[in-house]
Amino acid sequence: MAAPVVDPTSTNFGKRFDPTASRLLLTTATIQSGSGLDVIGCTLAVSLRIPKPRELYRAHAEFGNHLTMTYGDCTRAIKDAAGFLKVEVVQVD
Repeated sequence: MAAPVVDPTSTNFGKRFDPTASRLLLTTATIQSGSGLDVIGCTLAVSLRIPKPRELYRAHAEFGNHLTMTYGDCTRAIKDAAGFLKVEVVQVD
């Protein structure tokens, strides 16, 4: 299987399991800018354009903080893995 072509401005954001580990929050966003590459330490940051911020905020309340992010749209692969693990995907797009 060939590796997918990654759009460096596209990202999956908001991947996090709920406290029961039976549901996974998933959304997509577009990277607007980044910073922190010129500083030593944990200073990296990105600014994201989230399509439905209010809906994500409401859904996020059931999942907690510290959401993860991947570069490129990995939605299909994440959904496939969730199906294999029998985990419900809560997608906000």
